[in-house]
Amino acid sequence: MYIVLYHCGEDEFYFYNSLAEIEKDFPHYKNDEYFVGIYKIDEIIYGPSKKL
Repeated sequence: MYIVLYHCGEDEFYFYNSLAEIEKDFPHYKNDEYFVGIYKIDEIIYGPSKKL
């Protein structure tokens, strides 16, 4: 699972299951001044184990 952090006035978090999904929604993320980063979640410590 991946989390995308986007900052345009407020912090926004988006959850994705693959990098391909991120690139589809944010095709120009490397040149987007509001795009903060992509973070990979390797382990869920607490919560549902099903995909979102």
